Amino acid sequence: MKNLKNIFVSTTFAKDNSKISDALLICKKANISNVELGSNHIYENNFKKIIKRYNFCFLVHNYFPT
Repeated sequence: MKNLKNIFVSTTFAKDNSKISDALLICKKANISNVELGSNHIYENNFKKIIKRYNFCFLVHNYFPT
């Protein structure tokens, strides 16, 4: 198998209006470290603090909540 280090998983796998914190926890448990932040999550006031908890390589989808 070729090196898969450049493959990212989008958090849009989670249900609409889910918390980004829940989606990131699922990624961590699945040993996924390349994460694209999707656009289907509810806004969380502390999302910057949430994503800093994880040593992930992040991409941001252009519709990710502000």
